[in-house]
Amino acid sequence: MKSKVSIIVPVFNAAPYLRRCLDSIVHQIYDNFEVFLIDDGSTDSSEMICDAYSNDSRFHIFHQSNQGQSAARNFALKRVTGKYILFVDADDYIAKDLLLKVVRCMEKDSAIDVVLFGHSEITDEGIVPFIHDFEKEGIFLDKDNSDSFYNLVLMNKISNLIWDKAYKKEVWDNIKFPVGYYYEDLFIHPQLFENVHKIGYLSESLYFNNRINPNSTTSELNDFNSFNRYSKFRAFCEHEAMAIKHGNIQAAYWARSQAVHEGIKALYIDYKSIKKMKKNEKEDILNYIKVKDYNREAYDIKMKFKILKWASFHCPIICKIYGNLRFQQEYLKGKI
Repeated sequence: MKSKVSIIVPVFNAAPYLRRCLDSIVHQIYDNFEVFLIDDGSTDSSEMICDAYSNDSRFHIFHQSNQGQSAARNFALKRVTGKYILFVDADDYIAKDLLLKVVRCMEKDSAIDVVLFGHSEITDEGIVPFIHDFEKEGIFLDKDNSDSFYNLVLMNKISNLIWDKAYKKEVWDNIKFPVGYYYEDLFIHPQLFENVHKIGYLSESLYFNNRINPNSTTSELNDFNSFNRYSKFRAFCEHEAMAIKHGNIQAAYWARSQAVHEGIKALYIDYKSIKKMKKNEKEDILNYIKVKDYNREAYDIKMKFKILKWASFHCPIICKIYGNLRFQQEYLKGKI
């Protein structure tokens, strides 16, 4: 009997793209799958579109009040019954042979816990293949060395995206997405990959990521959002903590640099952000960057951020002026 794949699709106001996404799942060559379709309090026609797939017995459709993408995924993870798990975002779509190829890869070698596969980005200029940093740097992906690929995950050289991988179900034992934050996949990967001992890699593009949806967390519109940046800051703090836990000083310094940069961005963006940070979140960033002394520790920070770091404590008006300036620049470019 063919192994079942559990597909988790969180949905929130994705009506313009949702049918394309769900039809790409329905038309998979490999047909032994179940879909957990979680409508997370959509206010557009997404709810109706989800219900239109209820005639397919493989679809399990749930509607809940808006709790965020992490809560929707956690809800589904408690209920999956497949041997393998795949995540698909509601504004994306997948190649018709994705399930077939990942299942073949995992069953050819039963030791594989995760299959990483290529993806392409849907942009205003067309569909563009995504290239991982490990590929750009000519790094060989050692599939049999867990320390090697774990280091690549810690430093985001293997993308910390949740949807460009297929997973054995047991990899997710005792793992939950952090509720209330964005960039939850970046946050969770270091912990998740502690459970991974071997990976497979399919280089061809089998997933298509929508980069032109203005409601996406990573869209240019949401890029100038201080809470989004704070979430990314927390994710890099998690990378740093896990790197220290594993004695990986190089990865810890890298994550520290990323956290400082994202924290400072959150502080100056907050002056013009639609969704502002809470007082305790700003204090969290300030307390962190205060003790990260780039003069004593071996991590990089750009000169601009050195100035903004100093201004955050001694002359906040500089951060406010810079934040207003950056807002105007993004506005004139039509990105806000």
